[in-house]
Amino acid sequence: MTNCIMRKVAIGVLFLAVAAATAMAQPVANDPSLRAWFKADDLVKAGLAPGGYLSQWKDASSYGTIVAPRTTMNAGGPGLGKPVEEAPTLQMVEINGRQIPTVRFDRAGDVVGGSGDPAVPGSGAADRLFQTNNLAPDFDPLNIGDGTSLTAIAVFMPDYTTTSALGYSPILAKRGPSSSVWELGINNTAGPAGGRLNYITYDAQTEYLSGKKIAEKQWHVSALTITDDPASPADALGFWDNDSMSTVGRMINLGNVPTGTTVSRNATTPEPFGIGAHSQTCCGEGETFAGNIAEVIVFSRVLSGAELEQMESYLGQKYFGVPEPSSAVLLLFGMLGLARRKR
Repeated sequence: MTNCIMRKVAIGVLFLAVAAATAMAQPVANDPSLRAWFKADDLVKAGLAPGGYLSQWKDASSYGTIVAPRTTMNAGGPGLGKPVEEAPTLQMVEINGRQIPTVRFDRAGDVVGGSGDPAVPGSGAADRLFQTNNLAPDFDPLNIGDGTSLTAIAVFMPDYTTTSALGYSPILAKRGPSSSVWELGINNTAGPAGGRLNYITYDAQTEYLSGKKIAEKQWHVSALTITDDPASPADALGFWDNDSMSTVGRMINLGNVPTGTTVSRNATTPEPFGIGAHSQTCCGEGETFAGNIAEVIVFSRVLSGAELEQMESYLGQKYFGVPEPSSAVLLLFGMLGLARRKR
């Protein structure tokens, strides 16, 4: 009887410990520095069926920013305001034996010549989502420019081969008429830079690249960090990635990033935040992402090492299986084993 009680107590403590660790790892919705938290599983909770087209995607932070597809191209860019059909879909994918909700972005053909019909779902050449509210520059939670640091995290699987276009695939982007506020993207050119995470400033046509490439058609947890230095016009950049297709690990610094970005990171009038694209009139119609995106988290600060580990633990457990147990959990498993041996 004693052994039975001990086992039940240990199991109860174990479940509580794991549940508490999982809860602690998640972002806190009312944290004012949490500027966006888009989760594909929220679309399922809202009633969207697999294969369904997104009408909008609302973030779970306290700001409630909404992104949605467009029906008209940029008036001043390629396409000159012509109709466009952008239709990301909810797609369930299997990761380590579990069905996971994701948002699927497809790219087919020339974006201007084959822009699709907004009245015909699935006819578009490029899928993307853009911010529709919180757009006043002084109140835009994603207008995280000079004077503010940033951490942007995405859980995604890229398809490079379907996004030839201009050679760049923004995963997340906040740009403006003459410069970028910030961006996490992929260089999709055929040269040595291809496959590297990138950030393009556009104030001087400057591209900053990660030192290492990331794999196509494989799941990643990647991050961009920008550390604003009040004493210097140059911001320190970091690109991070964890190839999490089969294991839960830690994001590693991809290295070899130059010392910082150029002056005036934020734009005078920022464009809407985009997932899977940006809308800058010079080239936004051609630079789009193809692949799957499951979750997006954006903070207006650089996370501490402990906080980053919490985010990694949360995302690792959610998408790629249970991470290696902590020493406390291992101790509880040991208690269970000892109870069995005493029977």
